[in-house]
Amino acid sequence: MYKEQLVTAIRKYTPCMRDLVEAFRKKTFDEGNDALPLEKYDPDTIIGETWLCLVGNEVAALMVLEQDHYATKDSAVARACRFHTLKKYRNHSLGAKYLLPTLVRSAKSSGYDCVYWTHDVNNKGLNAIYQLKRKPLKHPHLKTNPVWNSIQFDQRWFFQVDKKSKMMQNVYYIDLKKTGYILKPVDCVVWRENAY
Repeated sequence: MYKEQLVTAIRKYTPCMRDLVEAFRKKTFDEGNDALPLEKYDPDTIIGETWLCLVGNEVAALMVLEQDHYATKDSAVARACRFHTLKKYRNHSLGAKYLLPTLVRSAKSSGYDCVYWTHDVNNKGLNAIYQLKRKPLKHPHLKTNPVWNSIQFDQRWFFQVDKKSKMMQNVYYIDLKKTGYILKPVDCVVWRENAY
């Protein structure tokens, strides 16, 4: 059942919201997600900002915008990460409809040249959406949204956060200033011609 007015608010995290984030973190662990462990993500100490999608008094989805300290190490590049939507809200496209556009606006207003994010190559459905090969469920209008139309799929390389891990991730980015910006990874990179 889709409700257009499902989302109560999109809010930038402040320390008074810590209990909401911790309740959300616990739910993500219960759902089998490991993207928000305390040792990797503390909303009070990250160099960046956390955005919350609220439904009533519950965090339904969360996404982080941080200065890239992984792949490019370029202060002009932001990384969108730690994205998770609770399973009961997944068919509402909260990330696509609310969080990603909010992060893009925030990255622009913070003066970044580019924002990128990565996604597991094995998740064919989401990769097809980011590559505009498939419309997000219930929200086909996103295909004509300016944020979605500016997404670029960087086919030169995979993101690999840890050499011990076999997980490869596709890289998507938006050139925020429309200057032809090209990501220049120096770490966490596997060039596609060397991948297989």
